Parts: sequence; structure tokens; C-alpha cells
Amino acid sequence: TRRSRVAVTTYEDASVVVVTLDTTRSDRLGCYGSTAGLTPNIDALADEGILFEQAQAVAPVTLPSHASMFTGLYPTHHGVRNNGMFSLGDEFETLAQVFSNMGYATAAFVSAQVLVKQYGLDKGFDVYDDDLSQSLKIGRAMVPSRRGNLSREAAVKWLDSISPDQPVFLWLHLYDPHAPYDPPPEFRDQFPSDVYGAEIAFADDQVGQLVEELKRTGRYENTVFTVIADHGESLGEHGEQTHAILLHQGTIHVPWILRPPGGIRPTRIAEPVSGVDLAPTIATLTGVAIPNSDASDGRALTARGAGSIEANRDLYFEAMLPMYQYGWSSLR
Repeated sequence: TRRSRVAVTTYEDASVVVVTLDTTRSDRLGCYGSTAGLTPNIDALADEGILFEQAQAVAPVTLPSHASMFTGLYPTHHGVRNNGMFSLGDEFETLAQVFSNMGYATAAFVSAQVLVKQYGLDKGFDVYDDDLSQSLKIGRAMVPSRRGNLSREAAVKWLDSISPDQPVFLWLHLYDPHAPYDPPPEFRDQFPSDVYGAEIAFADDQVGQLVEELKRTGRYENTVFTVIADHGESLGEHGEQTHAILLHQGTIHVPWILRPPGGIRPTRIAEPVSGVDLAPTIATLTGVAIPNSDASDGRALTARGAGSIEANRDLYFEAMLPMYQYGWSSLR
């Protein structure tokens, strides 16, 4: 079996920025082959970093997926199996706790009700901004959420309050690509035949503005910057309009791009990897302890003299919402 090696130095005391894109299919990004021109900013990160061609989400729903990214554990281990019904237990360590213990300033800015504090992902964050008071409530069934620019502006304001010589761990969650698709007018006008794509273009614009802010404040060149989606969107494939019920690549194959400090020659990893690999990869890259290291389901995908990435590794994903919400079968 062919195996990739990614040998990257350890960037001790580097800041870390994790941007999670809600409901974003990998095939809508230019760096994953789209020609629609939706994602120039994320594509630019891929040109200076690592792109995982076959990243797999652990679940086609937001909370379990994020819990896995930040703990390195599968839902079977951390116990968060669906949105709204579970919260992450205190016995599980998060990436934010590890960085907080190392003296980093830590902050999260989330954009939807499914990630508010009560679900337990706030552990280790000095600031956990889940202020949805300016939220968009569209229809009865929809989740209260805020546009990505509000979350990004709050993140930037926080960054400006932190001493430039203190490393930060910042998580920004952008919910915009989630249904119902209601892009801001200028993005709707730019991509009139693709409202879902226009939402992704808007989220990409927020990523670009955050990068500009990091450059303006001199932090960017010493920042590990990563962009990953929590899950995708079916868009009618297999008879599913959105996500959360079925386990197909439309909702499980996610984009994941990682740009180390200073950038590197663009590297594409063909082997399948998982959202559970985020925590150990970021920890190893910055020389901090891997969360839940004795039980971690994830692998550090970059390491000094990197061990190779296995082509034949088994990855796990599940859909529990059908069972909890409708009494149907779970899917694994």
C-alpha cells in the first residue's frame, strides 16, 4: 500500500486558529476541484498547506462531529451521539483545555444553537461566545443562528484584546451553509443559480477576512490555521435533501485544509483520514499534549520524521439521529 509521509517541524508556542464550516461539501471548494469560484480564500490556504483529499466526518450532524474533532474520540467513546440530547462529559479532555493549560488565551465563537455552552464544548475556553441575540429565526423548525460576519467580528474584537506575544487558540464556527440557504444579497447576486454555493462563498469571505486580521496584527506567520467542515450536504443525492439521516459521501466527505506557520509546499494527502484526527494532529504540530491520549481514536497526521498515514486504516462514522428522532434504525 502507498503511504503518505508528512514531516513537519514542531511549532511550539504557535497560535492555533480552527475554523469549522457547517454543512460544507468538499466538492464545492476550488481546491477540491470545483470550478465555480466560490472559495478563493480557502484555496489560497491549500496552496500553502496540507489538503486531506479523503477526510471523513464521524457523523452527519454538528455536535457529535465537533465533539470528536476537539477530543480525538469517536462518538462511541465520548457519548455525544446527536444534537440537543447529549453534552460532553467533564471526564473528557478537549483541545482547548490542553492549550489553556499551556498558557494560551482561548476563545470560541459559535454561530448556532446546537453548539451553545450547555452541550459541553466550552471546557477550556476563557471566552465561549454563543451570543445568538441577533439570531436569524427562520420558520419554526429552524435553529437559532447568527451570520458568520457577526461571529468573525466578535472573534476579531477578542483577538485585538490579547497581547500580541501571547499565543491564542481560537475556534470560529461558521453556520451559514446550513439550510435554509439565505446568502447575503451581494453573494446571492454573484451566484444567482446556486444559493447553497453562495452561502459557502460568504463563509469563505469570512475566512479571508480573518486571515487579513491575523496578518494585520502580525500573528499570521506564527499561526497554525486549519479549516474543516463538520459534515456535508446531500442536495438531493440518494433522496436526501439536506443531511443527518443517511451515511453517504455527500454528507460524510468533508474538506480539511491545514496551513502550518509560514506555509509549506502544497501537499495533498490521498489516504482517508477522520475528524477525530484533528485534535492529535494540532497537538502534535504545536508540541502540546494530545487530549485523551491514552484512549484517543485519532492519529497525529503530521509529526517530526512522521510515521506514515495508513492507507488501509478503518474509519468509523454513524448516524444516530434517525433512531433518536424518528425511531428508525441507526446507521453505522
